[in-house]
Amino acid sequence: MSVLSVDIDWITNKNEHSILVDYVTKHFKTCEQIVFIDAHHSILDYISEEDKSIVNIDAHHDIMNDPDFPDIHKLNEGNWVGHLIFLKKLENYIWIHKIDSYLQENTLDKASVRDLKTFKMETSFDNIQNFKYKKIIICKSKEYLWERRYLDALISFDILKVVAKNIFGEKVIIDNTSNPYARYNL
Repeated sequence: MSVLSVDIDWITNKNEHSILVDYVTKHFKTCEQIVFIDAHHSILDYISEEDKSIVNIDAHHDIMNDPDFPDIHKLNEGNWVGHLIFLKKLENYIWIHKIDSYLQENTLDKASVRDLKTFKMETSFDNIQNFKYKKIIICKSKEYLWERRYLDALISFDILKVVAKNIFGEKVIIDNTSNPYARYNL
């Protein structure tokens, strides 16, 4: 079974609120654990040795996203996927991204993406509809609150958290660890 990683920054318009909430909540019942994190690199605290497959719904690939942190060996919120690849802890990665998301060509070389058994980029949820997830990890990415459209996406984060806590509380973890790489103090 895979791990479902959701970065709330994937939501960029009103229609996507219901798409994301619908998809994620359908999987709450069958997963073993639901985790809410503030910064995406915190996902590593919840990934175990047997968690080798990740579906990441995210506006960013998180392989190596930040030119301020070009070293794939040093973990940050923009390279946690690349860090897992570098450590050979990830075998399968599916990135559900936005149509305007981009992946720089040199990112693939630096992170050894070609060493993965599966690397897919999709813009739709169609091919992951029947996936089963062991864990669902939902990231707030609060450092990106400066984008007005992102402020609206926080509604979905809060709805997902309330639904998870109220209905599936025994398997919910809320991690409010601050981001040491944050550029903004929010």
